[in-house]
Amino acid sequence: MAENNSIDGFYVGSDVGVNIINDVKSNDNGTTSFEPGIRWDLTTGYAFKLAENITLAPEAEVGVMFNSFKTGNNDLVQVPLLVNLVLNWHMDANWVVYAGGGGGANYYQVSGDSSSDETVGAWQVMGGIRYKLNKSMDLGLGCKYFSFTPKHAEAAGEESINLSLAFHF
Repeated sequence: MAENNSIDGFYVGSDVGVNIINDVKSNDNGTTSFEPGIRWDLTTGYAFKLAENITLAPEAEVGVMFNSFKTGNNDLVQVPLLVNLVLNWHMDANWVVYAGGGGGANYYQVSGDSSSDETVGAWQVMGGIRYKLNKSMDLGLGCKYFSFTPKHAEAAGEESINLSLAFHF
């Protein structure tokens, strides 16, 4: 594989981290609380060079999030499918700061004592920092705020802190 000396181009990445869901107020059952869980995402996109040290990257993201309810035997599994727009500032040869957001759909399933599933709209914002390990790979630390509105409930907000690895072509 040829080395990539440019800040623009195709990339694929993955991140994994802790997912924390805020309490969700239901129209039927009061408030539901969740245990901290896990989030894993896979992204692919193309970074377009806008200026000497700035790129803008449209990307597609799919993931899986898992959290258990604090009471009862229910679990929540989510599969978001999002399109994001990420702005990257290449501070120097090794460090990149980024911020972005996106929207799409979230399939979620509650299983256990009671079961249900649904696909609803979702959105997220994100930010973080990455370090270039070499010309084609970087390691990062970021956070995401994700929101969707479950059936018969107010919007659910979630925060995650993620460790990421990306490969540039």
